[in-house]
Amino acid sequence: MRVALNVLFLLALLTSGGVAADRVSAQDGRIVLEDSSGQKTALTQVGLDSEPWLSPDGRTVVFIRRSAENQFLTSVYEIDLPTRTVKLLFAGPAKYQGRERAHFGRPELNESHDKLFLLGSEYATSGSLISIQLASGQTTFISDEVVGYDVIQCPKKYRGDLIALKRHEQNILGRPFFLYYLYSAAGQQLGLAGSGELGGELDAFRDGSCEEPEPQPRPTVPPHK
Repeated sequence: MRVALNVLFLLALLTSGGVAADRVSAQDGRIVLEDSSGQKTALTQVGLDSEPWLSPDGRTVVFIRRSAENQFLTSVYEIDLPTRTVKLLFAGPAKYQGRERAHFGRPELNESHDKLFLLGSEYATSGSLISIQLASGQTTFISDEVVGYDVIQCPKKYRGDLIALKRHEQNILGRPFFLYYLYSAAGQQLGLAGSGELGGELDAFRDGSCEEPEPQPRPTVPPHK
């Protein structure tokens, strides 16, 4: 899950092409792939790339590339790892809430790779979570004040849904506080997931080990006497 905002995304998957894609990272503006033996391979060379995301199947890397002329103008690129082909995925700008946004971060694809999720830059500490249908370019606003998010890989109830960490202005001590919210892939808020200190419970969402909650027994009403 990307709520932790790590640059490295660890996997232990083999692609059908035989590449052990353990992690990807951004180093000096290049996207670097490191396999299970520790060997590093630079996938890009332009020096303008950051925020790589590795798909759960280990076959695709999505990353952000900033413009050489304007650091506040970014595009999203995709690398097909078996062929090492790099292609433009989304150039922007994205239109939502009556405005155009040209600076994005933290890209991630859904399981079918037809929908792109991004954080649009709003403030230094948070942004707007949006989704973009790649075939049509249609943009859907999901939430603002988002610090980090992930597309959930759980096998049952939550698969394909989103969990987002949102920044709230102040608590009673005058400090900002953070809460997790669940959203459907279509952007509908499904409810509050918990505080910013969930820890191990969120790890279950990250690695796909979570299960559909067991149904709770309905309370019995004693018969009237």
